[in-house]
Amino acid sequence: MEDALRKLRISRVNAFVGLSSCGEHRMVISVSSHLNLSDFYKKLETRILPFNRDPLTPLKFLSLRSDGKNGNALRFSTELLSLRGSTRGVCEANVQKFAENFVVEDLGRGDDHEQEENTNDLGQVIRRAQFSGYLKKRRKEPPNDILHNLAKAVAVRVASEKLNSDEDVMKIVNETGLRVDVRSMNVVVWQLGQMQNWYAATKVFRAFRSAGVEPNAYVCTTLIAALGCGRRLSQALKLFRWMEKAGIERPIFTFNALMVACGRCASGDTAVELFEEMEKLGIVPDRITFTGLVSATTAAGLWDRAQSFIDMMQARGFSIGLHEYIEMQWACARARKPREAYGLFQVMLEQGYELKLESYNALLCAYERTAQWEDAMRTFIWIQDKGLTPDVMSWSSLISACANAGQAERALEVLERMKTSDCQPNVVSWCGLLKAYQKTGNWEKAEEIFHAMLDSGCPPNEVAWCSLLSAYEKGRQWKKVLYTIEKLEELGMKLDVVAWSTTISALAKAGQWELAEEKFKQMTKSGCLPNIVTYSSLIKAYGDVGLWEKAESVFKLMLRVGIRPNPQACCALLRAYGKGKELEKVIIFFESMEPQYGVEPDKYAYAAIFWACWTCGEWQRAVKYIDRMEMAGCTPDSVIYTTLINMYEANGQIDKAMQVLERMGSGSLI
Repeated sequence: MEDALRKLRISRVNAFVGLSSCGEHRMVISVSSHLNLSDFYKKLETRILPFNRDPLTPLKFLSLRSDGKNGNALRFSTELLSLRGSTRGVCEANVQKFAENFVVEDLGRGDDHEQEENTNDLGQVIRRAQFSGYLKKRRKEPPNDILHNLAKAVAVRVASEKLNSDEDVMKIVNETGLRVDVRSMNVVVWQLGQMQNWYAATKVFRAFRSAGVEPNAYVCTTLIAALGCGRRLSQALKLFRWMEKAGIERPIFTFNALMVACGRCASGDTAVELFEEMEKLGIVPDRITFTGLVSATTAAGLWDRAQSFIDMMQARGFSIGLHEYIEMQWACARARKPREAYGLFQVMLEQGYELKLESYNALLCAYERTAQWEDAMRTFIWIQDKGLTPDVMSWSSLISACANAGQAERALEVLERMKTSDCQPNVVSWCGLLKAYQKTGNWEKAEEIFHAMLDSGCPPNEVAWCSLLSAYEKGRQWKKVLYTIEKLEELGMKLDVVAWSTTISALAKAGQWELAEEKFKQMTKSGCLPNIVTYSSLIKAYGDVGLWEKAESVFKLMLRVGIRPNPQACCALLRAYGKGKELEKVIIFFESMEPQYGVEPDKYAYAAIFWACWTCGEWQRAVKYIDRMEMAGCTPDSVIYTTLINMYEANGQIDKAMQVLERMGSGSLI
């Protein structure tokens, strides 16, 4: 019975991670098939994509049906479906029901009566599983219902309210009536993981620890899975290593949660290191382990390692099924490798699988992330020609692909067609369209779309609000930016670093350095940590009005908090020194950019030092830096060339002025 309990615990944890650990209960196609990644990758070099017509014409799309026999159709249960974004829309109802009955919990806790009931139920469940081939949902128990309801209430409040300390979190826990113990801690963290809110889950984890509750392996694994879903691999690894130092057991499901996170983040090297660590500890890898390994190494482009793990997987009795192919396809999509995603698609066709919508959506996602809107459009037509009905993810990916490629009008056309179909736009669809106009700074159109989204009854999320703010910022509508963030605060929404940075950038562009300074102070007071964009914008705000001392102070603050300067921050400080006519500071900082900060001067840095020299009357120095600029492969703009010509003419050096004019006419400027 102890072995049975342990297996069920592992299966429950793996269900949250996104896969099933019960290989013997899994339906598999092509048990004897062998995947060779090297062969398939070579085919990519010569294979011609059969997308050869205008995607907007009504002609029949070329069929890619393989001559091989079609495989049997697979039907995955909720436990076998990944909870990643690709299946979230399809499985929303099932996941909601699943969340009400499942938690990664320590079954050794609780009252004796409760333990006895669980043991009886688990025995029945395991016998049913052996008979029917999958684990039935555990019977609801009143104590768990109460626990889940209270935990959900806590999770919602923590995710939505402004909480500045661990005491604020525990105050909510006490007000709700939730017990302060490790089981409650686990359920709240799990609820926040289901809400895709890794930040709030981390906050709850820290708050319970400050209240004296020490986490166990189940709590830590739940948080690692939540961080993995949020693609926060570094934080998940940090927690994993902390478990080792704290002496907390790290079972196979903990390794698997981290392995799946590696697959999501295309971190092949980290996945390989984890696998080697498992072998040293004597932990036997299961299907999830190998699937995570193959996904991570495939997405990272480590084809030889991926092939070796596929061979090892098959040698140990785990066959490559449709689910594993789709996992690898999504890994390639997340890594922005559409050719590889398409190659896997072709392999599935050649092996005779009857592909479902999820595989097409993975391909669409790959094209979306690389802004290949034409291929995305053709794939979408392909879906329809195959008799499949595009879902909200299909439509949204197509809209985003057009938006990322700067095809705003096409993105709008796709959304209008989506409205006439049976699938109505959701917030992701609207955000994709907003992004199209936000990139171009067309704030009027972005504002119009935002109001259309509200009129349709679709509530905006943080991404939608930030897209609107960014459109205002690019359109230099700083007053609208301030009005929007005031409305957000009135609605009780906590501004994130993107919203704050966009606001400060808008104020910097408008020359409103006092307001930018005020918003920066509000940002830090709210507990939101500034990033490199925030600091660069504030340096620019000070620098544009000649307040080089303040700009220098912000730059030093950025260094103290451990943020490495980027070219934008360095150029902003150069311009600040130049505005203040601090030529020596300009030269010293310019020469220290690459050796001290690892930032190679670009054309904007050269332009900044040129104008600083020019402003201070050091035109000979200005000429030397222009020569260095051209030697570095940076082409001066027309304003710099014109200034050089006027400078040479004013000093009677007509021949040099003619040389500059010839360089302009030769096309080097273009």
